[in-house]
Amino acid sequence: HYISPSEFLRKIFVRAGWDKKRISVVRNPVVIPRNAFFQDKNYVAYIGRLSSEKGLDVLLSAAAKTPDISYKIVGNGPEYIHLQAIAVDNGLKNVHFCGWQTGENLVELYAGARLLVVPSVWYENCPLGILEAKSFGKIVLASRIGGIPEMLDKRFLFPAGDSDALAELIKKYHSN
Repeated sequence: HYISPSEFLRKIFVRAGWDKKRISVVRNPVVIPRNAFFQDKNYVAYIGRLSSEKGLDVLLSAAAKTPDISYKIVGNGPEYIHLQAIAVDNGLKNVHFCGWQTGENLVELYAGARLLVVPSVWYENCPLGILEAKSFGKIVLASRIGGIPEMLDKRFLFPAGDSDALAELIKKYHSN
């Protein structure tokens, strides 16, 4: 018997000829912080790897369309310097790069966000970033791609790569 973290991945295995009765969907586990102080510091956050498939260029484009909203980009990866350059070149004073964070600092960043964004442009399976954000009771806005639609209500999804749709969702849910 095999375990898949999403229905999306299970369907891929079945299309490849695997017996669907021998595959169960079991979501990735996530540790819920016991002593997290849930707060709202009025910013939008991305927490994860900074690489091209994560769609951070889409997020930066949405940030340019919402200059009165503050953004925190948390993480590291091969696109870190490139993304910082995009922010500088476009005068995105509302975007702050926090670098790689762990422990209490990471907990505080999750707890302080009003919204978390997962703007992936590739097939995500069962992103831990969504599970972790939900463990903090946060609204997550994410691309409608891969296994993500199984994890969120359709009103929190936008077409992958569509910065206009993402900006509209951010405006809608940031003001609530």
